[in-house]
Amino acid sequence: MDKVNFYTNRINTEDGIIDLQVAENMCNTFLYPEFLLSNYSKISDIIDDEIENVLDVGCGAGPFGVFFARRGKKVVAIDINPIAIECCKENVKRYELQNFMEVKRAGIEEYECKKRFDMIVCNPPYGDNSYMRKELSKDIKNILQKISNDIFDAEVEDYLTNCWKDSLGRDMMDYIFARAKELLDSNGKILVVCGNDFIDSKQYMINKADKFDCISLIYHDSVKKDVCIKDGNMIYRGKKIFNILVFKYIGF
Repeated sequence: MDKVNFYTNRINTEDGIIDLQVAENMCNTFLYPEFLLSNYSKISDIIDDEIENVLDVGCGAGPFGVFFARRGKKVVAIDINPIAIECCKENVKRYELQNFMEVKRAGIEEYECKKRFDMIVCNPPYGDNSYMRKELSKDIKNILQKISNDIFDAEVEDYLTNCWKDSLGRDMMDYIFARAKELLDSNGKILVVCGNDFIDSKQYMINKADKFDCISLIYHDSVKKDVCIKDGNMIYRGKKIFNILVFKYIGF
């Protein structure tokens, strides 16, 4: 793949501003990651002292990975979207985090785990949103046509399908919970931030976790706040619900 044309998008965190390199129409909005990272002190007492190794699933441009790597954590960031991987690698170089952060193109369902992690962090897609999948498909096709001779390969098609639901009806959180035993150390955490754009995502995540005896919800909070979102020439103003959930893996 040829080089992506980057531009800078700013994210506010409790550790200060992080400027991230993003791609046109892709990996360039950080509404939910920014909410989590600007309110991280709410959960740091149940997470921070216990984690050294972090798995960032569906990393996008890397807001979570960069945040934790700058705090000295060892991060592995994975995403199946090739554009996301290019953005994330660029941000690792930008902040000179090569000794703290590794970026791999992989989906959670096939990621080969070589070590156990203290925490998994993600801002997952949820539900079966065919409209969003169609729009993402269009964006990725347009970008790949500009930067690569490999137009919309099967792996990208797989990304667009599996990040919501795969042919077995499983989504990202199903795989994270199902693979917790092999991915996490005993008492490892799963940190999730999500909105209520299409469904009650907090209850959606809790219902999935309840299927596994080894997963326990130890923290959740929901906040409704006013937002102003710019997307090209469109501006959305209104209220959104932000959910933060922390699950604990109880190892056997």
